[in-house]
Amino acid sequence: MSAIEPAGEKIARHLQEAVARLHEDIARVELWAGALGCFARPVPDYDMASSKFRLPPKSPAKQPVKQRSDGHGMRETAKNGNGSKRKSGPM
Repeated sequence: MSAIEPAGEKIARHLQEAVARLHEDIARVELWAGALGCFARPVPDYDMASSKFRLPPKSPAKQPVKQRSDGHGMRETAKNGNGSKRKSGPM
């Protein structure tokens, strides 16, 4: 047997749900109005001097990569203390 909800409580519950939906709709309207406001303004001119993003300086040219017989690349580096050349790369 189900309990019958009094009319006053049922009306109050429906009003609370309607107000909650209204708050959600208002939030959506504010979001879309803000987005539309951004698109209504012209795009500002680009000024490189006032840009906060800076590219790193160009790096010096890299040494050419020599191919080993097994197909892996390796770079020659400066001679070490005993006169032999040290090679770096996967071994």
